[in-house]
Amino acid sequence: MKVISLKKVQDISLLKYLKDKQISKKSWLPYLIEVIVQFNKLNVALLGFKNDLDGYQLYHPDIKKQLCIGNVGITTIEGEKDRLCVFQDVFGFLSFVELGKYKNQEVIVLNSLANTGRATKMIELNFVQLISVTELYLNNDEEGSKATLDIQKQLIEAENKSILYRDFLNLNELLLARNRERKK
Repeated sequence: MKVISLKKVQDISLLKYLKDKQISKKSWLPYLIEVIVQFNKLNVALLGFKNDLDGYQLYHPDIKKQLCIGNVGITTIEGEKDRLCVFQDVFGFLSFVELGKYKNQEVIVLNSLANTGRATKMIELNFVQLISVTELYLNNDEEGSKATLDIQKQLIEAENKSILYRDFLNLNELLLARNRERKK
């Protein structure tokens, strides 16, 4: 894959993808861009979420496999140092924003569960002395639960917040369910 261009999100299929996930423009605009890549001699528009290593996590409604351009890494979003929220992926974070729960906290988006160990070390080195609470918003599946337990082994004070959406796989499914209930 070769990057052709980076721009604000305009592609109709990407906008529909965000609408289907019920993430409003107000919530995603500060964090997502459109990345045009050349793939098998075709130009393809993908959502891009920049990570701390200047790579981009890429998303498209028709591609289930996780993609990255450049280096794979976590994304940190600086905020007030009282609380740190850790998310498995960008849609967990954006759902948190959409649900009105984001209040300028420090944020780490893992972008891949393979980054769990790296994120835990970063939290130990850079945040433990500054943050009073670490909240984990990972998926309610086997992999997300394992990553949550791995983090909690190293960071005893880390709170598993997936219980708040225990009937759902992730925060986006909770957001979709709440919006369905409101429409009734």
